[in-house]
Amino acid sequence: MGTFGSFAVGGALGFLFMLATAASVLARTLRKPRRAAGLERLARGATAWQALESPGGQPVARMWQGAGGRLLVSTTASPFGSWWSGARWEATTELPPAPRTHPTLPDTSWHALPDGAWLRASAGACAPALEPPGTALPALPRVEAGALHHRLRAATRTSAGDLLALVQHEDGAVRGWRLGPGADAWSDAGALPAPAAWARLVPGPSGDVLAVLGGGALALHDGAGWRALPPPREARIGWEAALAEDGAVLAGGGFRDTSRREAAARLTIGLGVLGLAALAHRALELGVVALLYGGAVGVMAAVAAFFLLWVFVLGARI
Repeated sequence: MGTFGSFAVGGALGFLFMLATAASVLARTLRKPRRAAGLERLARGATAWQALESPGGQPVARMWQGAGGRLLVSTTASPFGSWWSGARWEATTELPPAPRTHPTLPDTSWHALPDGAWLRASAGACAPALEPPGTALPALPRVEAGALHHRLRAATRTSAGDLLALVQHEDGAVRGWRLGPGADAWSDAGALPAPAAWARLVPGPSGDVLAVLGGGALALHDGAGWRALPPPREARIGWEAALAEDGAVLAGGGFRDTSRREAAARLTIGLGVLGLAALAHRALELGVVALLYGGAVGVMAAVAAFFLLWVFVLGARI
């Protein structure tokens, strides 16, 4: 086949590649995210997670410490908490704590504490405040005053009564700082063993604190320092995690992570088009250079067709 024929086949393959890619993106966009059911349990001192069926086999909605000190889990099917007895889930009539609100102030962040108070961080000062009653606390070390409201990543109060705060410093490292009852200065609680662009601190019943860092990354502070925990086996987007009364970590909730499946789909499309191009090259004796130029033109034609469709058809109807 001549140069023009090779160019035309390449254009058709390029257009087909973009069409298949657009269809894949559209299918991913329209697909409703699926909540992930089930839990994983990491026993105290263990190095491997064990699968644990969630109450009723439903996706996890909330985790919280119940009135009896037990870790309660609710699901999307029932707001009432259940606790794991070691053999089965025991149902209760306890409901999760109601969402709390705080004032909206410029350049100010609020961190809810488990006792009902808030740790407030405002730009212009290195010292956070306890609300209520509005008591100023000692200044956090190595923090720029103008950036405290976003440098303070997370905070909580441990069961021993200490405040624990996570701070991102100028060098990018995130460190924990502990303030005991009546103390006049924060003590260094150690650097986190994993990145923490986003973090949440969950206190346990024995003075320890679990840091949920996103992406399945978890770290445990036992009072002396941080210890990275192995990531849960299942890939999810978003996790709920908390410490049970026996020291075990329970993790669940979130949505199924479909990034690997989507990457496989993109790879399949690319390899499929390359395979068709190789078959066409051998069967029709196509010119390689004309085939490649035609593919590039086909891709650009598909992009131009999309914009024309958007401007004159889809955009006019929105």
